[in-house]
Amino acid sequence: MKYLLGRKHLPSIKVTRKGSNIGDQMLASLFVHVLTNNNIDAVLECKFDHLCNCPKPVSHNKYTNFEFRYEDNNYDYAYGNIVQRAINAFNNRFHTNVHMICPDHIPVHFRKLNTPNYDVVMSTKSSGWTLYKEWPYFTDLKHTLRQMGISSCDISYIHNYACLNYVNNAKIYVGIDNGMAHYVSQFANNKAIIIQSGYTNSEFWCYYNYDIIKNKVHCSPCSLRSGCIFNHACMSEIKVNTVIDHIKRKLTQII
Repeated sequence: MKYLLGRKHLPSIKVTRKGSNIGDQMLASLFVHVLTNNNIDAVLECKFDHLCNCPKPVSHNKYTNFEFRYEDNNYDYAYGNIVQRAINAFNNRFHTNVHMICPDHIPVHFRKLNTPNYDVVMSTKSSGWTLYKEWPYFTDLKHTLRQMGISSCDISYIHNYACLNYVNNAKIYVGIDNGMAHYVSQFANNKAIIIQSGYTNSEFWCYYNYDIIKNKVHCSPCSLRSGCIFNHACMSEIKVNTVIDHIKRKLTQII
C-alpha cells in the first residue's frame, strides 16, 4: 500500500529506540519532529523520552511501531547521516516521501535552576561504546584556562535540568561527539565547540550550529571501537592551543 503524507492516510506512528544511549534517543526525538513537520502523526517512546519536548503515546490510541535505526550490519558510518538513514528506512517501509525538515536543535524540557555561571563548560566523556571519541588533553585545557583567568567547569557527570542550566548560563560549551552534545543543543547552538574524532564525521550526527575542530586523517571515518594503529591521531594531534584559539575567538565575538 502506498500512503499519502497526512494524518488521514498514514497510521499513527510510535517511534521507538532500544538501549540506553541517550544520544541515539535524542536523535529519535529529532526524527519524530521531522515526521510531524511532514504532517505525520508521530510519538516517541524510549527510555529518555521524558527529557524530550515531543509528542508521547496516549493510552487510547493505536499506533504502528517504527524502530529508529541507522546502523547497518557493519556499523559503517562513512556515508549519509543518522536521521536521513532513518527517513530512508521509513519511506521504504511506508512508501512515503518524507523530507528532511529538521529543527536546528533538539527541543527538550527545561526548568530554571540556580546554577553558577562559567565562561566555559565542557563535556569530556563519551559513552562506553568507544573511547576513540574522547580527546586526551582536557586536563591540560582546564589548566590553561585557569592560567588565563577563564572560568570553566566540567559537567560530564551533571544531568538533566542542572546540565541544561550550566550550558544556558555559560558563554561557551566545549564538547565531543557524545550524548550531551545532542541533549544540550537547544542551549549550546551558536556557542558550542566540538572536538570531532575520526570515529565518524560531524556531518553524520550533528544537525546544530556548532563549530567543529577536527584533524583530517586518511583513516576517518573508521567506526573502530579498538585496534587503532595510528596512535589515535585524529584526536591526539589536535593540540590544546588550537582549542584555546577557538575559545578566545568565540569570547571575542560575545564581547
